[in-house]
Parts: sequence; structure tokens; C-alpha cells
Amino acid sequence: MIGRLTGHLVDLAPDGLGVIDVNGVGYEIHVPLCFAPQALGQELLTVYVHTHVREDVLALYGFATALDRQLFRALISVASVGPKLAFAILNKRDAKTLATAIIAQDKTALKGISGVGKRIIDRIFLDLPSKLEALNITDVGAPLAAQSSAAPTGHRAVLLSALVNMGYKANDVERVLSSLPMEESSDVQALLRDALARLTG
Repeated sequence: MIGRLTGHLVDLAPDGLGVIDVNGVGYEIHVPLCFAPQALGQELLTVYVHTHVREDVLALYGFATALDRQLFRALISVASVGPKLAFAILNKRDAKTLATAIIAQDKTALKGISGVGKRIIDRIFLDLPSKLEALNITDVGAPLAAQSSAAPTGHRAVLLSALVNMGYKANDVERVLSSLPMEESSDVQALLRDALARLTG
């Protein structure tokens, strides 16, 4: 299964289906609206990926954060909520706000979303609260979105992604990385060990 992709967004259809070029291989993937269309043609784009597989379908869905992907997977576990509808919901409501609303039984959070009727809302609010309580919804790192001159690149981007995936707060990681001497020729593994030592010290 593909867990994450980092590459160039080289094509984007009006329905959000795009192509991310990763070292010459083009992955057709549903791209979050928070990336499009500004991500098209940017230096790098990082997405967390859910691979949806059925007998006749293999589709990739990309997300700005690992929490978005977790909530997507929770949503598609609900009867009558398929991947397209779950993806549409997360394009309208950010994961942290939506997960908090579901746990608090605030059904207004899902009103007004195309394809989400009362029956589906009732199922989501019945099935998901206990599952979502296990997710970390109170401390979500910043999305790893399209990279620009102001965003982390090179070794810094690799280290930021790795450490946030390990569960460290994005702000703490940024602070530690800013204190590390980082050159193009630096050993990434050594930098990672140094960053971990500072984060746990």
C-alpha cells in the first residue's frame, strides 16, 4: 500500500483528480481542495495517501495531514459512506473541527454538505464517537502541503515529515530543526538522531 507521496502536481481536473509526478512516475490521486489549484506547478507536494481497493477499482485519496486520513478511514467504515462522499466531507470540514463535533454530538457540522442526508448524519454520529475518541484531535500538526520558498525543503522537509509522523508537535520540531546546522551534504540520519536527542532531552 502507498502511505505517502511527495512530488510535483502536474495535472489537475476540475473534480480534484490530479497526477503527482514522483521521480518520473505519475500517480493519479484525488487531491484535497486545500492544495488545489495553488499547488499545481509548485516545487513539491506531500500528501498522506489512502489506497482504496475493490475488485474493479484501485483509487488513491490524498490528505493534508495524517489525522485527515484517519478520519477518512473512520468515515468509510460507516454504512452508506463511500470514499467519494467521505472525501467530499473532508473537503468541506477540516478533520479537527469535524472530529470534535462528532464526539460532542453537534450534528450541525455536517449540514449543508451535498450527499449527506439525515440518515447518513445519524449513522455517523452513532458509529463514530467512540472511534474518534481514540484519535488525537487536540494537537494536530500543520498540513504538509505544497512547498514554497517559505516552506521546509530538502533535509528540513524530510526531517519535519519524519518527526511529525513519529508524533512530535510540529512547532517543537520546527524549533529544534532551526537550531541544527543543515547543509546539502549533511547526513540526514545523523541530523535525525540529533533532533530526536534534543526533542527527548
